[in-house]
Amino acid sequence: GWIALVRGRYNLVSDARPATDPALQPTTDGHAGNIPLGEPLLDARRICKHYPGVQALDHVQLTVDTGEVHALLGENGAGKSTLIKIIAGAEHADEGSITFLGQPARFDNTYSARVAGIASVFQEFTLIPDLSVAEIIFVHQDSAYRRFWILDRRGIDRRVRELFERMGIGGLISPRAKVRTLSVVQQQLVEIAKAIALDARLIILDEPTSALSPQEVELTFGLVRSLVAQGIGFIFISHRLEEVAEIATTVTVLRDGENILSRVPAEGLSTDEIIRAMVGRDIDQVYARAHTEPGDSPLLSVRGLGRRGHLKGISFEVCPGEIVGVAGLVGSGRTELLRSVFGAEPPDQGEIEVRGRPVRIHSPQDAISHGIAMVPEDRKQDGLLLDRTIRDNLNLPYLSLEGAWLLSRTAETKRAKSMSQQLVIRSSGIEQVAGSLSGGNQQKVVLGKWLMNEPAILLLDDPTRGIDVGAKAGIYELMDELTARGLGIVLVSSEMPELLGLADRVIVLREGELAATLDRTEATPDVVMRHATPLARTSRSGDSAGLPAGGST
Repeated sequence: GWIALVRGRYNLVSDARPATDPALQPTTDGHAGNIPLGEPLLDARRICKHYPGVQALDHVQLTVDTGEVHALLGENGAGKSTLIKIIAGAEHADEGSITFLGQPARFDNTYSARVAGIASVFQEFTLIPDLSVAEIIFVHQDSAYRRFWILDRRGIDRRVRELFERMGIGGLISPRAKVRTLSVVQQQLVEIAKAIALDARLIILDEPTSALSPQEVELTFGLVRSLVAQGIGFIFISHRLEEVAEIATTVTVLRDGENILSRVPAEGLSTDEIIRAMVGRDIDQVYARAHTEPGDSPLLSVRGLGRRGHLKGISFEVCPGEIVGVAGLVGSGRTELLRSVFGAEPPDQGEIEVRGRPVRIHSPQDAISHGIAMVPEDRKQDGLLLDRTIRDNLNLPYLSLEGAWLLSRTAETKRAKSMSQQLVIRSSGIEQVAGSLSGGNQQKVVLGKWLMNEPAILLLDDPTRGIDVGAKAGIYELMDELTARGLGIVLVSSEMPELLGLADRVIVLREGELAATLDRTEATPDVVMRHATPLARTSRSGDSAGLPAGGST
C-alpha cells in the first residue's frame, strides 16, 4: 500500500538516511562538473586492511578510468571482496587513500558512496519481490512523488521506459512487471538500471554471469558495452576467466592481499598468465595427479542400479586410490546417481557392495554407517549450517555418533582445529561463522566435516562449482592426498578439463543409462561427448554434435 511505500522509500537502500544528513556528505564533488584532465575515475592507493589474525589487504592499488571495464581477479581470500567493500563504503581502510571524480573521498557508508556515484551489483540481488520494476528503480527518489508523497506511477513508468531505451534494453522488461516474475538476467538488468537512475559513474559487478546462460551473458555484456560507450566505468569480478578477454579492458590480479598484476591491458593477456598470477604456478600443474595404480579389490561395487524415471541399470566399481569420473549432459542422471548411492534418493533396483559385502542403503544414515560420504552440489543449501561456526560444522557427524548431550567441547575444539589445519582453511579461527568464509574455504569445511568421519568412499558432486582457480587447485591437491591414503572417489564435474584431468576412469551417462566406461587414456573430450550425446544411439560412425557438458544432474 501507499503507506508501506512511503515508509519504505529510504529503507530500499541499506544504511539509507536523508541525503541532507551531514554524516553522509562525501568529500568528492559528486556529479557536479567533470573529472580534471588526466585524472582517473577512481584511484585507490596503498590500501591496507587488517582483521584479527588476517592481513586482508597490504598496500593494494586499483585505478579505473571512465569508459573502462577493469577486471579484478584473484582466488577466494585474495582480498577482492575487502577492497570492493572499502570502495563501496561498507568497510573503512586502515591505511591508504581513495580519489573519486578527481577529489579525495572517504565514504562513511554505502549510501554516501552511492550518492557520490558508486553502485554495486552483487550475486545475490537486493530487489524486493512484491514491488514493480518502476517502483524498485525510482521509489527512493524524491522526484518520483507528487504532493503528499503520492507516487507518480505514470511518471516513473515513463522514466523507466526512457531509461531502458538509453541503456539499449527497451522493450525487454515491462515497468509494471513484479520483480518476482523476472528471470535472473532481467533482475540483474534492473539492478544495473537502479545504478544508472542514481547517476552512477562507477558500477561494481560482482560475479554478474555466475547464474546466466550464454545468451544471457551476451545480453548483459551488450548492456555493459553500451554504458561504457557513455563513459561509465566498471569493476568486473568473475571466476570465468574466458570472459575477461571478451569484456575487460584492463586487469588487476590480487594474491594474498597484494597486487600481483596491476592495471595490465587485457588484450594479449592469456588465461595461462592470469592463472599463474592468481595461484603462483602454471596451468599444466593445476590438474597434476600421481595417478597411482589403484587397488585390486573394489571399495564400492554398483550393479544394475535403477530408479524409476531417472536411472536404469547402471554398474560401476571404485577401487582404493581411484577417482572415477561421471560425465554426461544436463539431465543425464549424474547427480541422481550419487544421491541414489548415498541413500538420499534410494534406488528401486540393483545391488551395492562395500568392500565385497552386500549392503542395503535406504537413507544417508545407512550410507554413512558403511563408510560412504557425499559432498553435495549446493554447499550452502545442503552442505553447511551457514549461521554456525567452523567448529560446529566440522563436528556435525559426531552428533549422530556420540549424541548431542555427550559431546565434549574440548574434544570438539581439538578435532576442529586439527582438521582446519590439515585442510588449510583460511579463517580468523574455528569460531568464525561458516557463512562468512569464501566459497573455496566453505567447500573445505564441507569436505572436512566428512573426513572427520574417516570414510572409505567419497562422492563429490561438482565440488569446485563457483570457486576460483586457486581454491580449485587446493581441492585437487586434497583429492590427490585422499586417494594416496586409499580412499575411493566418485567425481561429478561440469567442467570437462577438470573431469578428464583428475579421473582414472570415466563412466558416461546418457539419459539415465550407462553409455560407456572409459580408461583415462581413452577419455578425450570428443569421445566422451560422442557417448554422452543422444544422437550417438542412431549414428553408426559415432559422430555427433559436440554439445557442451555441464549442468548439475
